[in-house]
Amino acid sequence: PVFYTQQRVGLDGRLFNMHKFRTMRTDAERDSGPVWARFNDDRATPLGRLLRRTNVDELPQLLNVFLGQMSLVGPRPVNRYSHKHWVKPGITGWAQVNGWRGRTSLQRRIEHDIDYIERWSIWLDLKILYLTLFRGHHNAY
Repeated sequence: PVFYTQQRVGLDGRLFNMHKFRTMRTDAERDSGPVWARFNDDRATPLGRLLRRTNVDELPQLLNVFLGQMSLVGPRPVNRYSHKHWVKPGITGWAQVNGWRGRTSLQRRIEHDIDYIERWSIWLDLKILYLTLFRGHHNAY
């Protein structure tokens, strides 16, 4: 399949199906279940590595934005801490443009996401979108 769909948690703790381009073999989670991707992950396909490195795998999440389940900018849609459910999750965010994604410190990601929520402004969103376009996401495998 071209698309990978996974259930995530959004605004007010509501579940939704998040969509991405598939970057790993279809049986990648058979033995382990969902786990963080790692550098040179042998489960990724050659095309998948390129899609992840360039963040193109995230483009189908625009459908989630159009459906009102996600925002362009916001914390990542995971069910790990409640503050994140005060706002819609985003395709990109403050933690991501500062290098806190993937197999990095969950504590640092939480700090950045809470900082984003507390300091939110349209200008901060525009800054994050700019940084995403011109700096990209760090630690994408």
